[in-house]
Amino acid sequence: MMRITRIAGALVVAGLLAVAVVAWSDLAVGAGGVGAFEQLAARGAKNKKQPTDPPPATVTQGFFGDDIDKIDAACELTDAQKTRLRQMKTELDKAMEKHDKDAAPKLAKIDESLAKLVPNKKDPKIAGARKELEALKAQIAAERENLTQTHIRRMFAVLTSDQKAKWNTPLLTDEMAKEFSIVMLEPKQIERLGAFCAQQARVLAFPVDPFNQADKQLNAVRMQIYKTILTSAQQAEYRQIRNPAPPPPAKSAKGAGKA
Repeated sequence: MMRITRIAGALVVAGLLAVAVVAWSDLAVGAGGVGAFEQLAARGAKNKKQPTDPPPATVTQGFFGDDIDKIDAACELTDAQKTRLRQMKTELDKAMEKHDKDAAPKLAKIDESLAKLVPNKKDPKIAGARKELEALKAQIAAERENLTQTHIRRMFAVLTSDQKAKWNTPLLTDEMAKEFSIVMLEPKQIERLGAFCAQQARVLAFPVDPFNQADKQLNAVRMQIYKTILTSAQQAEYRQIRNPAPPPPAKSAKGAGKA
């Protein structure tokens, strides 16, 4: 069930990325494609008319906790760590199964109640009831996500700092390269971004989740890159793209006629 939820989230993000294709279509990560960081570096080298080696394969380790063998391949686990993580993965699966079993009748009842509500914009009671039921569904989903994250964080704590860096570095670097691909970084800036991400990957408390746009631990990383790597002009461009100014109010036909 955890994998299904993750895949659903991935599909939502994929749709959002498709909308943003005009801004950074040449850097978007596609199935079987190369990572954003490698594409960013290749573009920077091309702009400087420098030869560049073929980029490596895209980040492939997936979600932390889904597959212990992938964690082992990326982090070189000890036998004791592999045994412990497999035990913890079993505990996670059981906890999720119990949560979903307990939540199923509640969700069914909520959906049944929602189906009985006939849309009526003139009746505030119906709108209020719908809002309350949707809030209950959101609460159940949040409880599930919190349960998942609690177990994942415990599993991540089994890793050493070096192993955490091996897991998080490619994911963090790819996320930050994708984030700042909307401005034209110079090759030296790309190198600094990669080095900074490698450094931060050692100290992040949790595994990077590329499909969780609300990952708060990444906010500080974004801000540091923005402040220390981007030029003033790039900062202004970044702000303009991320937070564009609202368009001026349109003039009414009556006002335009007077003009």
